[in-house]
Amino acid sequence: MYQHQPEDGFTIIQMILVFVLIAVVALTGFATYESINSHPHFSLLPTKIGQDQCPDGNIDVNFAYAQIALGNISCGNSSTSNIIEASYWYGDGVQFNYNGWSCQTFKELGHTEWNSFWDGTYYTYYCTNNNQQIAFNAGTYDGAGPINDFGLLEPDTEGQSQCLPIFSAVGNLTYTQVSVSDASLCSAVPNVVQMAANKLGVKLISGNYFCFVNSFNGDSTTSITTALKNYYVYSCDSGTQQIAFIVGLE
Repeated sequence: MYQHQPEDGFTIIQMILVFVLIAVVALTGFATYESINSHPHFSLLPTKIGQDQCPDGNIDVNFAYAQIALGNISCGNSSTSNIIEASYWYGDGVQFNYNGWSCQTFKELGHTEWNSFWDGTYYTYYCTNNNQQIAFNAGTYDGAGPINDFGLLEPDTEGQSQCLPIFSAVGNLTYTQVSVSDASLCSAVPNVVQMAANKLGVKLISGNYFCFVNSFNGDSTTSITTALKNYYVYSCDSGTQQIAFIVGLE
């Protein structure tokens, strides 16, 4: 007599299907989830490698940017460089708001088509301001373009200062050779310098200003000379206004 035994047979089939499904997900699931064509968060994605809509580059030896994609904004628009600058100053993987822009980040896990470009951990940034969009990757890459200070203002020449007096004290330090993009900014200089003096030699955010330390203890990457012995060169940018100065010991 035929005896119906569906339970064992059905269980085996279920197990086979489960194993097949797990194998498919393991082989393709993560790559699909983080691929250029199917990112979990952002509607505009960084470009494919080598198809950047703006040149790649480095802000310092530990921070490169590349695969820049743009929506309703040009590469020459100051907001494009300002957003890339802001991502550097806020730090790797930090979401931030800046001058009307809202930026989200996603830490890539090495399963994207961008992975072959980067030397280590990198992040995807997606920034929006109404209908304008900017997307790019940022992280460590030794082969990116030259160090880019985005045309930041440099300090005045030795013995000159656009904000008087030529030498001013901040604690036990002296600052000099102040340059400003507008004379009205001289009143803001002491506060920015004080923030720099509190964290000497460190990139910082002071109010609306992002301050980049582009020279250290006389080892200058520019033609700047100064009467100070040990000094730091700061160039600070608010997006529309710039302040630059030298601070150190006489």
